[in-house]
Amino acid sequence: MILSKTSEPLLMLVTDRHVVDSRFDLLQKIDAAVRGGVNLVQIRENDLPDKDLEDLCKDVKNLVDGDALAIINGRIDLALSGYLDGVHLPEKHALSDKEKMLFQSELFCSGSCHDLNRALELYAIGVDALIVGTMFETASHPGKSPEGPALIQEIKNRVDCSILGIGGITEKNVSKVLDAGGNGVAVIRGILASSDPEYSARQIKNKLYEAMGKSND
Repeated sequence: MILSKTSEPLLMLVTDRHVVDSRFDLLQKIDAAVRGGVNLVQIRENDLPDKDLEDLCKDVKNLVDGDALAIINGRIDLALSGYLDGVHLPEKHALSDKEKMLFQSELFCSGSCHDLNRALELYAIGVDALIVGTMFETASHPGKSPEGPALIQEIKNRVDCSILGIGGITEKNVSKVLDAGGNGVAVIRGILASSDPEYSARQIKNKLYEAMGKSND
């Protein structure tokens, strides 16, 4: 599965097992979300023991393979292990020389940024997508003043890669992200905390298509 900024709007699900009831529930919700239109799943469970994290990565990859890309937050060693589709670089993650081999592979790579300088740094090393935040007020970062879609506008003119907004994303505000120049959004609670994650993902994806002037056939 190959994703590009021109093929379709990108909808990333960022995992957080603390939002769900169990590991089984997390996998069920990921499966449902992909049926609803998620095409990128970022596994962000950095506090899991290595063996448990590796097992989760394998389960997610087997679950979504062919329908979505499974990428891992921060753990480039796991991304290069051969059974994942890519990696997400968290804020302030600096690449070692060994890790730079990632960009000589076919793996998908995204990176977090909260300002223009970080965006340009990530773009210079060759990421496929920038995850830009924080767009709106969110329970994940209570009390934080969001950078808002204006940051996407600032970045858009300086890069040529996919840009996804993150933070407080709902079906009601995704159009603001795309109007600012984004190609998609990344969501945590808006899908995982839903009693019907397939429906919630589909609603967000439909709004993305509407904002791009496309039909979700």
